[in-house]
Amino acid sequence: MKVIRNILPVQHLETLHQIKKNYDYCRDMAYQEESLRIGRRTLPWLGSGSFATVYALDDKTAVRIEGRKYQTNAFADYARLCCEVRNLHVPKISYLGITQHGVPLTIFERLEKVSADDPDWNTDWDNVGEYIERVLNGSWDADDLPRAPGLRIERRSIQRLAKQFMKRGYQADDIHSGNIMKRKGCNTLVVTDPFYWEEGFS
Repeated sequence: MKVIRNILPVQHLETLHQIKKNYDYCRDMAYQEESLRIGRRTLPWLGSGSFATVYALDDKTAVRIEGRKYQTNAFADYARLCCEVRNLHVPKISYLGITQHGVPLTIFERLEKVSADDPDWNTDWDNVGEYIERVLNGSWDADDLPRAPGLRIERRSIQRLAKQFMKRGYQADDIHSGNIMKRKGCNTLVVTDPFYWEEGFS
């Protein structure tokens, strides 16, 4: 995996070094709902999915560590795309690499969850995630996205992201309220993890 490294604060570099040196994730699956003790720091647990767990580095930054049992290239490939394109609706990534034990990890901006019960998330026909998935897969145009007053959606940015997906042969197949989050303070929707396992790739 190509390592992508942007400028990180000194305290994050030390934590990153400790994670890379000590963390091998071989003791369990990705579902781990507890804080991570690494070196002299305890990283609060933020969330887990089928393939990874996310911890807080501070109020603005998080680290995602893949589960060894479920190693897959899907998220790493999406993370590289996020680093290569400038787009409002992808996460800002500051580090993408692997630990000394071969476990992929990513440091990125800390985001807020979107509730599936949010009235702006649901429309008369479907939820916003379903609409975005159709646009990313090329079956709909971004102009078909519903109006969601409490959630910021820049249609041109979503359309440009869809073109990047089509260019790379990607198929978004895991868009839901758990894999679309929002940026703190501005409620901009961010597509965090659009692929399920390897099925997002042709």
